[in-house]
Amino acid sequence: MYKSQLLTGSEMRGVTWTRDAAGAFPAVAQFRALAAECRAVVGPGVKLSYAADWSEYFGRQTGGEVVFHLDPLWADTNIDHVSIDWYPPLTDWREGDGGVDSAVFDGAADPAYLAAGVAGGEGFDWFYAGETDRAAQARTPIVDTAHGEDWLFRPKDLKGWWSNLHHDRPGGVRSATPTAWVSGMKPVRLSEFGCAAVDRGGNAPNLFQDPKSSESRLPPGSTGARDDAVQRGALEAVLGHYAAAENNPVSAGYGGAMRGGAGARRPCPPPPPRPPRLRAWSSIPKG
Repeated sequence: MYKSQLLTGSEMRGVTWTRDAAGAFPAVAQFRALAAECRAVVGPGVKLSYAADWSEYFGRQTGGEVVFHLDPLWADTNIDHVSIDWYPPLTDWREGDGGVDSAVFDGAADPAYLAAGVAGGEGFDWFYAGETDRAAQARTPIVDTAHGEDWLFRPKDLKGWWSNLHHDRPGGVRSATPTAWVSGMKPVRLSEFGCAAVDRGGNAPNLFQDPKSSESRLPPGSTGARDDAVQRGALEAVLGHYAAAENNPVSAGYGGAMRGGAGARRPCPPPPPRPPRLRAWSSIPKG
C-alpha cells in the first residue's frame, strides 16, 4: 500500500543547534511535540520525519565536544525515517589545472571523480583546518585517535553513522551510555540531493543561482558556465553508490535497506482511472 509522507520542517540547523541555559536543545523537544501533534492528525498511514541539513543530521560538534542532538527526534516513535537534504561537497576542482585532484581525475564532471566523492574526499577522508589550508589544498585526515570512531567526524559516512551506537562526548569525554539511537533502527531517506548544472557544481552542491534570492552564489572556482554533465554525474554518483549492497546494508531491526527502508523497492500503485470525458458545452443539445 502506498504511504504518504509529511516533513515537519527542513534545514533548521541554527534552530536545532541552539541550546538553553541548561545545555539542552529546546527546538528538538518542540519538533518531537510537533511530530506527536501531526501523528494525531494524519494517523499511522503517513510517514513522518524532519528533513535535516547534511551538516546537521549527525550531531553538533564544537571545541572537541560531540552531541548527537537530533537523536531524541530520530528515535522518537512518531518519526518513521531519518530524512536528510544531502548536499555535501563531491569535488574540489580548482581554477587553472584543477589542483591536486587533476593527478587522478579528468575534470570537474568526471563521473569517476563525482562517484569517489560520495563517500570519500572532503568530509570523509579529510577536512580543511582553515581557509589558509583550503587555499593551499593542505588536507588533514579525519581520524579519531581517542576511540577509533572515525565515522563520528565524517558527515558523509552515512553507513557508519547509521550502523553504530552513538555516544555523546560532553567536554570531549566519551559517555559510557549511548543515546536513544539503536544501530540501524530506521531507514535513511535523502529528501533532496544533486547539484546545480553549472561549472564545478560538485564543489558545492548546496549553492545555486537565483537572481531573486539573497543566497544566490556560484560554487568555488566556477566560471558560471552551464554544465549539464556535472549535474547528471552528481545524481548518477549518489544513486549508483547506494545501489550497491555494500554501501546500503540491510537493517536487522526493520529488515529493509539503510537508504529507503523496507518499502524502497515497492512499486507505486497505478493511477486511478480517468473520469469519463465530458462533452463540450457546445455539443450538448439546447432547449
